[in-house]
Amino acid sequence: MLVNAVILKKEKGKHASTGLKGFEPLICSSEGFERELGLYLKKISLKIESRRWLKNIERILRDFLASQKGGISKERTFNYLIKLKARDDVETFRKKAFQIRKFLRYLKIEWANEIEIPKMKHYSARKITIDDIRGLIEEMESRAYRGNKKIFRAIILLGASSGLRAEELYKLTKNDIDLENRAIYVRAGNSKTKRGRITFFSREAQEALRDYLKDVKGKPFLDISKHFRGSKIRIMDLRKFFSQEWDRRNGNYFAKRILMGHSLRDVDAGHYAFMDEGDLKKIYDEVMADLRILSRV
Repeated sequence: MLVNAVILKKEKGKHASTGLKGFEPLICSSEGFERELGLYLKKISLKIESRRWLKNIERILRDFLASQKGGISKERTFNYLIKLKARDDVETFRKKAFQIRKFLRYLKIEWANEIEIPKMKHYSARKITIDDIRGLIEEMESRAYRGNKKIFRAIILLGASSGLRAEELYKLTKNDIDLENRAIYVRAGNSKTKRGRITFFSREAQEALRDYLKDVKGKPFLDISKHFRGSKIRIMDLRKFFSQEWDRRNGNYFAKRILMGHSLRDVDAGHYAFMDEGDLKKIYDEVMADLRILSRV
């Protein structure tokens, strides 16, 4: 009996250690694993828009398969999951265990459903304030850095006032930034959703960008993420601040979703999907153009 990459043989009157009724691993070639993993990744890639997340899933599954030398077995699988649980935080373990279980179900391994995923703990979104963002700028500018320290003020003010994802910030080129109109053009290939869009940034960010970009070539923020390690506020938190600050200022909910690149599947949002660049710019300017982090007028 062939269960995709795992060839199983039946033992009369016995239940093998795999937990599969009456079967035990006989052969499991690395070529078989590669074939099945490749097919599985192609299948889920049709639904997953983020290449980065697809790569994360591949890494999770390759690490799992590396622990299953001699064939996938129930005992080896649960031993591996126990090690993961001891090593990783709850959320990381949940993600890994969920992906492993999905893959085992794809392989039609019956005991896959015995893998229990820990329940999500109650999560309360962290409140991020203007003082927090100001503190981050002060922290980063006080650190030792061989390059142009103007980069910290530029990326932080841009991220906090535009709602860009961290990866979108890192992939920006100078041509994606329209300083005069305070606009950012997110290319489809650089977006998590693979859809291009436009967003805007504050006048304060405009000043910081103009000061920083005059001496920059290529991608202005490409290698900066590692320098934020250990900081209380991360680059990804700038997007959270933007969303929270927009709401604190009573900005239009659907316009915010468009600017941040969120889905507009619900009926009420359909109207806003047809807003042009000028309409969005007008709404943005009413809400965020005068956002001041370093000085409040």
